[in-house]
Amino acid sequence: MQDLGTLAGMDNSFASEINVRGEVTGNSYAAAGPQHAFVWTESGGMRDLGTLGGSLSSGGGINAWGQVVGSADTASGSRHAFLWTASGGMRDLGTLPGGTNSFASAINVWGQVTGTADKADALGHAFLWTASDGMRDLGTLPGGTNSSASAINARGQVTGNADAAGGATHAFRWSTTGGMQDLGALPGGAFSSGNAINDLGQITGNADLAGDGSHPFRWTASGGMQNLSPDGCSTCVGLAINDLGQITGRTRFTPGGPKRAFRWTASGGLEDLGTLPGGTNSFASAINNRGQVTGFADTGDGVSHAFLWTPGRVR
Repeated sequence: MQDLGTLAGMDNSFASEINVRGEVTGNSYAAAGPQHAFVWTESGGMRDLGTLGGSLSSGGGINAWGQVVGSADTASGSRHAFLWTASGGMRDLGTLPGGTNSFASAINVWGQVTGTADKADALGHAFLWTASDGMRDLGTLPGGTNSSASAINARGQVTGNADAAGGATHAFRWSTTGGMQDLGALPGGAFSSGNAINDLGQITGNADLAGDGSHPFRWTASGGMQNLSPDGCSTCVGLAINDLGQITGRTRFTPGGPKRAFRWTASGGLEDLGTLPGGTNSFASAINNRGQVTGFADTGDGVSHAFLWTPGRVR
């Protein structure tokens, strides 16, 4: 596990996404100072991406071209989704009609962006943004009022969560041809959230069971929702999935024990990715097709740092 450090003058850093080249985005902040989005590369280290005129920004997603999306404060004090490129800097993606705030969570190789934005009625809806069409409202599940998008794949399929009829919250998969599809929940549960989707349309996230806590899941069109932690875990979350079906997130390997970043494979199950030197807890947020994992971990001195975990690499 490699410590990615922080931006200059800041104490903490959190990684949210990694691309196939091992480039990472997230945010870094000081205890009494501003939070700024960053992009990290092996050759250049951690670069501050600035803001949209306000004081805060946060990186949410990065694609294979190194384009970063996230959210940033504007000079007026609202929070807007942004698209950052090395050549053009930070671009304001605006909001849904009548809305004030928007948050971008992911970008695919075609430059399509997804996230969540409020509308004139202050309800949050998942959106899809393209350079040609701007920001499109993806709606909600039948009977619901709110939705939130977490991830998008190269086929333009989106996942997240939305209100469902009866007060439940369910993971969804959205496509241009099928609209918003309810993925349901684990047996007896009322909550599920889709957190990541790969280019095969496979989804990972977290869902509850009747009388139990959160469990990471894998969803496929043929097999439905599979519980990846059948032995039980009150704080388990699946946050990312690559095209090999490998999943990463956070779990406890012993009851009441520390929270640990994990990598799950069909052949090996859950694997503990460890911590940074001196630390106890770690949290994985993304995995690329090379099996590299990024996230954040405590360092033992009261702060958290972004990390990069590479299979077979010892540091």
